Amino acid sequence: MQHAINQFVMPTLEEEVIFALENLCLEPQVINEKLDYALSITNTHEISTKHIHTLSGGERQRAAFAVALAMGSEVLILDEPFANVDKKTRNSLLTLLKDLNNHGVTIVVCDHEHHLYLNYADTFTYLSDGNLELVTNTTSKNSNMKLCNNTQSEQILRLENISIQQGKKRIIKCR
Repeated sequence: MQHAINQFVMPTLEEEVIFALENLCLEPQVINEKLDYALSITNTHEISTKHIHTLSGGERQRAAFAVALAMGSEVLILDEPFANVDKKTRNSLLTLLKDLNNHGVTIVVCDHEHHLYLNYADTFTYLSDGNLELVTNTTSKNSNMKLCNNTQSEQILRLENISIQQGKKRIIKCR
């Protein structure tokens, strides 16, 4: 979500959430419940009817989170989510992500600036030469540090048996 504006196809957040949930073939009552939940948890009620292109970078990020949460996402994978926001907005979004994590949402962030997450993340990994390595020392303030040696520790992340379908048509299947 480095560029949150690219996530939207509808003119407003409210329409975007409804559109996404209608594509899941949900009943109108369920759509309204999920819409209200997503707008509440992301504190986006007041911007839900504003045109997406008039929202600030931080508001667009919150809006994108709202859509994902309305759809029942249990995992958010974010690519440099604060690239286009100011420090105040970044801190507000970090607090939101921590709250979401406390409510059971897994947050995976890919970012060059690991120091932004020192007070929020419970696990750090480092991608180096194709190896995903567990970070063992996050206390250093040096932004150019090599976070850890190649520890060849236990497997950190594994995806298997993934299947994506649209109706009865299988789009992706990985074993």
